[in-house]
Amino acid sequence: MELWRLVQTWLWILLSGHSVMTSLSPMENVTRLLNQLLTNYHKEVRPGFGGDPLRIETDILVRSMGPVLETEMSYSMQCYLRQRWHDERLKFNLENITKVTLSTAFLKYIWKPNTYFLNGRRSTQHNITTPNVFVRISADGSIYMSRRITIRASCPMKLMNYPMDRPVCPLIIGGYGYTTKDVMYIWKVSSGPSPVEVYNDLTMSQFDMDFIQSMNFTQSSHMGEFSILAVDFHLERHLGFFILQTYLPCTLIVCLSWVSFWINRDAAPARVLLGKLRPHHYNGIVY
Repeated sequence: MELWRLVQTWLWILLSGHSVMTSLSPMENVTRLLNQLLTNYHKEVRPGFGGDPLRIETDILVRSMGPVLETEMSYSMQCYLRQRWHDERLKFNLENITKVTLSTAFLKYIWKPNTYFLNGRRSTQHNITTPNVFVRISADGSIYMSRRITIRASCPMKLMNYPMDRPVCPLIIGGYGYTTKDVMYIWKVSSGPSPVEVYNDLTMSQFDMDFIQSMNFTQSSHMGEFSILAVDFHLERHLGFFILQTYLPCTLIVCLSWVSFWINRDAAPARVLLGKLRPHHYNGIVY
C-alpha cells in the first residue's frame, strides 16, 4: 500500500512539473532549462572524461589580412574562429525548441576548449560594442562557438629573392594543457572545399592570396602528444606595387645622374644643382 502511494506521489510530481513547463512561456522554459542544466555541472571537467578523446571541429573564415611586415617577420589578420564539440551534460528536451542561442555570459559556466595560437604574438578579441562571441547549444548537447578575433602571428620569410619571393605565412592552432588522450582538434569543412575560407572582397596592397593549405598532425613533448592544426597562407607579391614604389624611382634617379655627363664642365651652377638632387646614402637609408 505504501509503495502504491509512493508511486502515486512520483507520478503527481512528474505530471505537475510537465504542466508547469507547458504553461510557461518559451523564454521562461529556456531559463528554467538552463538552470537545470547548470545544476551539478563542473566546468573544470571536460565532456566525456575518462572515455574517448573529445573532438573539437574547427574552421576559420578570414575577413581581412594585413599588414605583412618584413621587418618584424609577422602578419596580421582578422577572422572568425569557429569551433564545435559535444557535451552530453547539456542535452535537453523542450517542445518545438531544438537550438538555443545564448549570450557570452553562458560561457563562464560551461567547459570550453582552451585553444591558443602557437606562433601568435599579440592577438586580441573584439569587444566593441559587446564581446563578439556567438554561442549556440542543440538538443543533443552539441555546442557551436564563433569568435571574432584579430591575430598577429610570426611569418618566417626568405628574402633572398625579394621582391620576387613568395612568402608562406603559417598559423598553428592547438590546445593548452590537453593531450591527444583528452582532446583532438580536427578541421571541419563547412561550405567550401577548404576549412579555411576567405571573403571574396579580401584585398592586400602588396600581396595576392595564391592558395591556402590546411593540415593537422600531432606534436610530441615531455608532457605527451598534442593535437595540432596548421594552415599555410601562400602569398604572391604585387610586382606592379614594387615597380611603382622601388624600381621606377631608382631608375629615374640613376638616369638623372647620367645627365651630368652631357653638361658642359664649365657650367658649375648646373652641376651643383644636379649634385643636390642626387640621393645620399647613410647606413642604408636614402636621403
